[in-house]
Amino acid sequence: MRSMRKKNSKFKGIYISGPMSGVPAWEKVDSFMRAEMHLKEMFPDTRIINPIHLNGFGKNLTYEEYMEIDLMLIDNCDAIYMLKGWQQSLGCNREYGYATAKDMIVLEQEKGI
Repeated sequence: MRSMRKKNSKFKGIYISGPMSGVPAWEKVDSFMRAEMHLKEMFPDTRIINPIHLNGFGKNLTYEEYMEIDLMLIDNCDAIYMLKGWQQSLGCNREYGYATAKDMIVLEQEKGI
């Protein structure tokens, strides 16, 4: 796993990956939005891709259809930011595996953002 670059490093994009299924809506939104703000501060010239903004988009989509969209979003990034608890999430593990297979930089959330 490659480590975090210095503040202001250039990335094409950073995708935020974190548990969603089974997480209360308020907690999920809070976690993803805090991560987005943190990443925008750390990497001000980088696109931050936050899948929480898709929440509610295509309410009739299946889990697999959402995952397909997520993987397409990851294709537009060169780093992935793993939120706390990602190891217990099937979707996060798929995103992590996809990102590492593409040799992307993996960043992990530090305690207390």
